[in-house]
Amino acid sequence: MALVIKCRHSHSYIYLLCPILLMFMAWQLGAGEVGAEAKQLPLAADAGIRHGSYDNGNDDVAALVRKRRQLSDWLIAPNTRWCGRGNLANGTYNDLGGASMADKCCRKHDHCQLWIDGMSTRYDLFNYRPYTLSHCSCDRRFRTCLKMAGDEAANAIGKLFFNVVQTQCFSLRVETVCLERGAGSSGQCLREDLRQKAVLRNNKRF
Repeated sequence: MALVIKCRHSHSYIYLLCPILLMFMAWQLGAGEVGAEAKQLPLAADAGIRHGSYDNGNDDVAALVRKRRQLSDWLIAPNTRWCGRGNLANGTYNDLGGASMADKCCRKHDHCQLWIDGMSTRYDLFNYRPYTLSHCSCDRRFRTCLKMAGDEAANAIGKLFFNVVQTQCFSLRVETVCLERGAGSSGQCLREDLRQKAVLRNNKRF
């Protein structure tokens, strides 16, 4: 069943916003992870691996990009390669769309070192959303980057991301967890460990 949204307005901002809105509606419908794997920047020891590495000479990567591109086209903001679910970078980290300033911001945000995938648990927090939650420091940098870009594309992406979709982020706090308790009624803790726990925060509106 096709979903059609008609956008009629004299201001060009509306024409830019509508396709992006369709992209995020696809997220809410639970679209799977699409797009080529992004090149990962250096990570902290416990950050895990969010993206694979690009290899411009790898035929398997090129084939994967071609296979997934058709669906990715519907989940990436117009005139960008990195603003949306997955990316259309064609196996090249430096590949940017025409809205290059906004695209650079999205690319940097895609490589946030602290995240919680959609419908998964990390840092003792279940993310019930169909999209990734990022650490608040990453979202703040993303917001600042889009503000500094200041063009129509950056403003449209910023308003949709922070005012409609990604209204929350998370911070981390360290908690003491008892790993082993002694026998008896006292239940004295014999072995403790420090663990990071995610706490939801509200993002500042764009």
